[in-house]
Amino acid sequence: MSSSAPTALALAALLVLAGCGAPFGGSDATDAPASPTASDAATGPGASDDIAVRNGSLPVDPDRVFDRTRGLLGSDAPPPSAIVVADDENVTEEPSVPEFWSLAGVEPRDPVEPVGVVENGYTTALGSIVLSPGESGNASRTERLLVHEFVHYIQFREERASALRGRLPATTDGSFVARAVLEGAAVHATDAYLDRYGDDRRRNSEVYPRLREAYPAGSYQRYALAQYVEGHAYVADRLGADDEGDPAAATAIYERPPATSEQVLHGLAPDEEPPRDLRVTVRTAEGDGFSATGRDTMGEAFVRAALAGGVGESQAAEAAAGGGNDSRVVFRDDGAVGYAWVLRWDGAGDADEFRSAAVEHFAGRKGVDAFRVESVGEETVVLVLGDRSFVERASVGGTAGNVTVAVGD
Repeated sequence: MSSSAPTALALAALLVLAGCGAPFGGSDATDAPASPTASDAATGPGASDDIAVRNGSLPVDPDRVFDRTRGLLGSDAPPPSAIVVADDENVTEEPSVPEFWSLAGVEPRDPVEPVGVVENGYTTALGSIVLSPGESGNASRTERLLVHEFVHYIQFREERASALRGRLPATTDGSFVARAVLEGAAVHATDAYLDRYGDDRRRNSEVYPRLREAYPAGSYQRYALAQYVEGHAYVADRLGADDEGDPAAATAIYERPPATSEQVLHGLAPDEEPPRDLRVTVRTAEGDGFSATGRDTMGEAFVRAALAGGVGESQAAEAAAGGGNDSRVVFRDDGAVGYAWVLRWDGAGDADEFRSAAVEHFAGRKGVDAFRVESVGEETVVLVLGDRSFVERASVGGTAGNVTVAVGD
């Protein structure tokens, strides 16, 4: 279907909120046969039979596609019972982000260039597969979408997703890493499938960089699509170095994933550049209305995305590099909200570079009531922002690895 700006915005929400997506732009694909011939249908032991297609039809044989995908991954997962065909409006939703993301500059934006023709889909953690093949019913692009979703289905059936998330912290940074590994493995496996069976020259890994470029720097969609682009680069690099690109070898990455988005972005092993020690203590005066209500670790990928809207992607990438660890604390007093974002860096130069970029970025941010940037030693920077009364009453102190945020003292 042809995407208008609102539809494209909803598309990106699906990519990260509904499970997984495999959108495709352009019309240069060559249609594959709508159904397999007797010679190329799966007939081996354990071949799947009659995956039901509900609420519509597909221009490819899902049984054949599943058997090929499962064989490529070395899996014995049973096939799904059904695939549900849905209209695009029934599988998309408008994106929304937490308030801190908006304050930092990571917000949903309209695309700045056409997204193109889109096929869409997602797989839930319960193994349900929903596809929107698009009005054109292009067989090659539908097959590519279906392979991507079958990889996710197998990930869920083999409990790769839950085990992976169990090995990572329940933070923004941990979520980025988990999604990057899952999507990176799916994109890599889909490319391997297309290399072996496909007749369409466009690989799955070519889709997401082009889609990401359609959205402005600093947008939520660009951050979300980085999980596909950077995740694929990470998986392909690790498997290419160790296992000649065999997608079945992704098991090793699920079992020993990168620990941070820094490791994903820079292709580092899980034991390279581990998070530096950082302890943040909160102290509030008795009777002061503000109290700490939550903490999070945002990670280098988020820092890069936040700064990009204000200083550009190149400077943002440089300013976000060299991060050691971070902790963001939210404070609330009835309707008033404030944040203390503590970032420890690898060295004084890294801290200075971030500080300069952060001042430039937040000075130009509309909707930020107040902010200030503080230093704790040479390696740690604290960004205090939000409600003006909080920013005026909050103070920071301590050492680079042991920071205290006090309100009302």
